[in-house]
Amino acid sequence: MKYFIRGEMPEVFNAEEQSHLQDVKQLIRYGFIALLTTLLILLYCNEWKKTAKWGTAALFAILAASAVIPFDSLFTKFHQIFFPQGNWIFAPDSTLITFYPQNFFLTYALSIAVYSVFLALLFLHFVSRRG
Repeated sequence: MKYFIRGEMPEVFNAEEQSHLQDVKQLIRYGFIALLTTLLILLYCNEWKKTAKWGTAALFAILAASAVIPFDSLFTKFHQIFFPQGNWIFAPDSTLITFYPQNFFLTYALSIAVYSVFLALLFLHFVSRRG
């Protein structure tokens, strides 16, 4: 995690793993920019109730689809979309896979889903009380 904050690449990774981690770092930056942009757009939205209802419905639809599709398929498709150059496939005994096994990503994805649902319901609750 220190790499993503301070920019120091751990020396334990080979060149292919370092290339992938650099791409991941860039993807996280783009995701953060997209999140900030979305939040700024929402701040200027006048129809909070409608936005909250449609956003929550969209979130539940995405989560329902994600629950039906096997995680391996989602993981592979995600990497094919965001890392089309193919630098995301590593040997099972590689340092990167050893540090970050697939179970790490499954747990991380589930955490994101739980926090997203909690925040969406909280937002929906406060918007509906607002009147």
